[in-house]
Order: sequence, then structure tokens, then C-alpha cells
Amino acid sequence: MFSKQTLPKYWLIVFFVLACLLNYFHIPLFSGTDLIFGNSIAIVVLLYFGLLPALTISILASLVTILIWTVPINTIPMAMEILVIHWALSRNRSALLYGVIYWATLGWILVYFLVYLVSDLPEFSNRAIVIKYAFNGILAILFGFVLARLFGSITGISTAQNSRNVSQILSYQLFMLVAIVLSIVAISGLRFIQAQRLDDIDNYLELKAATANDRIESHVQQHQKALEIAKSLLLKSEDKSEIQNILVNLKDTYPSILTLLAADKDGNILVTAPESLLKAARADDVITVVDRSYFNVPKAQLKPFVSEVFQGRGFGDDVIVALSTPILKDEKFDGIIEASLNLQLFSELDTHLLDDLEGLLLFDKQNRVIYASEHYGYQFLEDLTDSRVLQWIIEPQSYFSLTKSGHNFIGKHQIIDALEWQVVVGLPRAYYENTIANYMLVVVLTLVLTLILIFYLSEYISRVMTKPIRALSKRLSDAAHPEDLDLADFETQNIRELIEVTTRLQEFSERSKATLAALAETNIAKEHINQELKTLNDNLETIVTQKTADLNTALDDANQANQAKSDFLANMSHEIRTPMNGILGILDLLIQSDVNSDQKEFLRLAQNSANSLLVLINDILDLSKVESGKLEVESIPFSMFETVDDSVAFYSSHLQNKKLQISFNTKHDSTICLGDPNRVRQIINNLLSNAIKFTSEGRVNISLNSSTENGHITYTLEVSDTGIGIAADKVDELFDSFTQADSSTTRLYGGTGLGLAICKRLAELMNGTIKAESQIGEGTTFTVR
Repeated sequence: MFSKQTLPKYWLIVFFVLACLLNYFHIPLFSGTDLIFGNSIAIVVLLYFGLLPALTISILASLVTILIWTVPINTIPMAMEILVIHWALSRNRSALLYGVIYWATLGWILVYFLVYLVSDLPEFSNRAIVIKYAFNGILAILFGFVLARLFGSITGISTAQNSRNVSQILSYQLFMLVAIVLSIVAISGLRFIQAQRLDDIDNYLELKAATANDRIESHVQQHQKALEIAKSLLLKSEDKSEIQNILVNLKDTYPSILTLLAADKDGNILVTAPESLLKAARADDVITVVDRSYFNVPKAQLKPFVSEVFQGRGFGDDVIVALSTPILKDEKFDGIIEASLNLQLFSELDTHLLDDLEGLLLFDKQNRVIYASEHYGYQFLEDLTDSRVLQWIIEPQSYFSLTKSGHNFIGKHQIIDALEWQVVVGLPRAYYENTIANYMLVVVLTLVLTLILIFYLSEYISRVMTKPIRALSKRLSDAAHPEDLDLADFETQNIRELIEVTTRLQEFSERSKATLAALAETNIAKEHINQELKTLNDNLETIVTQKTADLNTALDDANQANQAKSDFLANMSHEIRTPMNGILGILDLLIQSDVNSDQKEFLRLAQNSANSLLVLINDILDLSKVESGKLEVESIPFSMFETVDDSVAFYSSHLQNKKLQISFNTKHDSTICLGDPNRVRQIINNLLSNAIKFTSEGRVNISLNSSTENGHITYTLEVSDTGIGIAADKVDELFDSFTQADSSTTRLYGGTGLGLAICKRLAELMNGTIKAESQIGEGTTFTVR
């Protein structure tokens, strides 16, 4: 079973619109025959989306043809086409071949019953429709598979039809190529035959119209000449009996003449032929023709006259044409000689060489019917001014026109100049379409049989061409290992590509054997190396284990020494501070005693040095307490705002640099919290001291904000300055013990580098954090939270 492709659903909408357009904008094959290709799109959908969407598009798109043909004859046959192709695909058969076979068997039968069920067209039209649908169906299948292959090439998506062996692919490609060529040849051939047949009919009708034109014109002219001869004879004789004989002889010579008469200059009838007509006319009191146009016009113009076709009176009621010529004596009008022609010639011209419904239509300059074939349905002297035939003559839209009786015919029109009559000859359209339908039937049958033959021939050719490839594939499959492959005796049948492939495979086999032998030797060497590596790894593991144990012992000793140092400093904090405080007290008393100025200066220097040493000792002792875990923080009520405000006020009052300003703009907050105010103050003082120390001019800004989370108050303190700043990559090192930005900072500003380390540890002891942000030349901001 072919695999349904996963494609965006909008493709279905695109394909549906395309199918509708290809059904609506039909392609004319030739007159009266149109091709539709909407089902080609449904075939593409079948191959890529599956049966249900393909069947839906086929049925819905076929309904568009209602706008063209008023009845959707193609709905069921086209849907069945999709089902047949799906069946062939599901059984891994040639869907293309089975589609062609469908239209050659079941498809045209379905169309036949549907056409005869819903159509009221003539038999020949129904037969042409059935043949056209079969031909259209075959072309649509071919076009659908071409579109599917094109769609797969563009999108890079394949169907199960693409997953075939070389023989199938070659057979399919060969069959498609020949089928497309044959289809093009068939269409071109049908177009040529149609055009040729239409030209043949056109030439036939042209000749028939010209023949009718010439014969009618020559017929009238011949009888006019006969009248001229009779006139010349009449001028030589005045005896009525002789004149009577001249007219009788003329009538006997020309059977188309019904009657002849001679009249004097006053219109009185002198003689007639046959003579009995004169007696009958006198009995009916018709003895003059003075009121007839065939008398008045020659009398007035002194020229021969041809009348319009009319129904006789007085001398019979036959449909006739009157010919007359004036008799002149001494160049003066002296009477006329007139002949009445019957229209038997028109019936002779109305031949039926190709079809029983061939027709002839003659009408005069007043558009009145002179003669019409019986099946045309026109009456004698019927006015054609508003008829379809006259409209077709004035503005021909195609070869085809309709008669009054509804016959559709191919017509040809000519004008008889001498009489100002018009002749139209016609051949039933059914004759033409029957001929084309017969040709199409032959083409369709030939195409189907040829396609079936080509299919099996292409399969045979592909099997023959791929036989060496299949043999090579079997030889490769039989070789269990590359080194077992031996193609030395393989028959390549002198196919160059196959010779190259077998040569390369043989070379590959030889190289594989050599490579496998080398690999076997390498594996032996590898086993020796692996054994040595295993021994080395075992020894290395012992060494690493021993070294790790030694390092752990050394680390424990170092930790114990560090802990002992921290414990010692923590325990000795009181013993170290007490002597220093005593020294500072004595120095303060000496400064206040009666000593000279030089001595006071020395004492102040000693006092400052002692204070600096005390600060260093305090920092070291505090850090040691933190590291040893002996530093405890209190939890007593205090005001965070007042603690910060006191520190800011202290540093502001002792600020000696007038270019530096300290600001604390936070609103007063009387909230009391629990904590260690001394350690908080120590952090604030350290941060303020650093900010003032490293800012020669500018501002030091302090802000304090609070927030409540889960019933607990969290304070955020920010101390920012506009001082020298430090590099961004050095910020994290500020909180390491005995560390400053660089050694020059220590030399210029002093300090131990312990203050920020202590601040960090104190903040962490109070469940807080401290961080810094800084850039060189733009100052530093410390945030405690």
C-alpha cells in the first residue's frame, strides 16, 4: 500500500481550486469537442493525500461542468477513475496502465448509459460525446501522473510510486515518454484531420455554390440570347403565323421555357407559344400585359429585363422567372418578346452527393425565398430579413448555422451578381461530426491498443536492460563477506557502465581482503598493547589512590592548622585589644600634658599609627571569628532607618573634603525590626568609609528601601559613589580577604583589604547578600539586601 504523505492542509485547497479551474476553463480540441483536466489534479491528490480527499475533489470539481454542459455527466466516470487508480496502487500494479484500460472498458460504458439517460441530443452527438470522454479520460490520466512527478520534484516529497526497482522505474519512464508522445501525436493528428475535413467540406460547398451560381447565371443568359435571336427573326417577318412558328420552335428548343409571347407597343398580346394559352387568356379576358413589369421596364429602358421570381397568372400559376427583350423599329419601341422560365433547374442543382440532408437555399435581393430544400422548412417568397441564415451571412460567427426547421449545417454563401440573387448551400453538421467521431474512435482504439502494447514492450525492454544489474545484485547478495566476492567471471554484456562497476567492485574486494588481513595483524598487536595498558592502569590506580590519601591527609592538617590559628586569634582578641587600648590611652594623656609642639606632633603620629594598628587588629580578629564560627549576631529590636541615618550623620560631620557631598534622601521610617544593629552599622561604616576614601570629588548617595514578603521585612541598602571605580572583571575579587583592585590602590589610599570581606561574611550571617557594580572612572555601587 502506498504511504500517505504528510503535507500542509492548505495544499488541498490549492488543488481543489486548480481542479475547478481546469474543469471550467475547458480546452477546445476542435469544434464541438472540449477537454477538461480537473481529474488530473485529483490523481495528484490521490498519490500524495490518499483516497478520500482525492475522491472529494474529483466529485466537487466535476460539478463545475454544470455551468458548461448543464448536466454533470462526468461525475460518476471520473470518480470511478480515481477508485480504479487507487485499487491499482494498493495492489502495487501499474496505476497508469489500469487507468487507460478503465477508459477502454468500463469508463466509456458508464458514459454511454449516462449520456443516453440525460441527453436529448441526436445519435451522432451522443456517440461523439462517448468517444470524446474516453479520449479525454486517457489524456487526463497521463497529465495527472506528469503533474504528480513534477510536484514531487518541486517539493522533494516522494510517494510509494517512487520507491521501485530500476526495472520498474525504467519501464515507467519509457512508458510515460511514449504515452506522452503518442498523445501529442493523437491530438495533433485529430486537429489536422478536423481541419483537413473541414477544409474538404468547405471546398466542396464552395464548388457546389459556385456551380449553382454559374449554372443559374448561364441558364438565364442562355435564354436571354435565345430571345435576342427570336427578336431578330421577328423583325424580318410581320406575318403572325410565322411569328407563331418562331415562338413554337424556340419553346421546343428550350424545354425550360414554359410560355412565350409577343406583344405590340401597346402591350396587346399578338401570339403565344403554345397557341392554346392565348385562347385560354382571351377566355379569361387577359389580352394585354401592359401592367406587367416585363413589359414596362423594357419599354422604359429599351434594355432586356429579368424579373423577380413570381407565381404566374393568366398563363398558369407556376413559379417562374420572366425574361423579356424590347423590339425596336427605327430605334423606337415597338413591343416585346417574353419567355417564362420554370425553376426546374433549381431542383437539379439541389444534389445530395455526401448526405441526404444536403440543402440549397436561393433568395432574391429583397431577401425573399426563391427556392429552398424541403427539409429547410422555408416557404416560397418567405421573407428572410430576420432569419438566422441571413444573420449568419451578415455576421458569420463560425462555419455553422441553423435553418428555420432547426437543422444545424455547415454553409457556404455566394451572390449571383447578374441577378442580385444569393445562393446558400449547406451540409448537415451531423455529417461532419460523424466523420470526426469515426476518426476519433479509430484514434482512441489505436491509442489504447498502442499504449497497452508499449507498456508490455517497455517492461520487456527494461527487464532485458536491467538483467545484468539484477545478476550483479544477486552475486553481491550471495557474498556473505566482502572478501568472498569474486567478479572475475561476471558477464557484463559489454555494457560500459557495468564493466566499470564490476571492475571497481573487484578492486574493492581485493582491497577489502588486504585490509582485513592488515586488520587481523593490527588486532593481534592491539591485544598486546591493551594488555600492557591494563597493567599500566592497574599500577596507575594504585598510585592515584595513594596520592589521594596523602593529599587528603595534608588537607586535613592544613584545615586543622587554619582552625587552630582562627581559634587562637579569636581567643586572644581580648588580650590583644587591652594593651592597645592602654597604649592609646597613655598617648592621649601625653598629648594633653605639658609638652612642646614637636613632642605633640610625634605623639599624634604615634596615636594615629596605634589607631591604624587597632583597626587592622579588629578586622583580623573579626574575620577570624567569622571563619572559626565564633562570631555571634544579636537579635534585638532596632530602627534600621536611624542606624543608617546615624552613620551618615557621623561621616557627614567629620567630612573635611568640601568637594564631596553625602546624601541620604530616604523618607523617615519608624519601623522597628529584629537584628544586630552593631553589625549592621559595621557594614554601613565600611561601605561609607570606602566610598569617601575613593571619591575625591562628586557625590556619595545612600538609599534605603524596604519590602514585606510573607510577613517579613526585607531592607535593601545602596551606597553609590562617583569615585575612581574598578574594572568589571575585578568586582568579584573585592570580597576576597586582603584584596584591593590593584597594588597602586593600596599605596595611594591605604587599607588592609579586609573590610569588604568582613561585610560579605556579616551579611551572610544575617541571611543577607552584598554585591557590587562598577566601571573605571564612573564610580561604584554596593547593594546590601
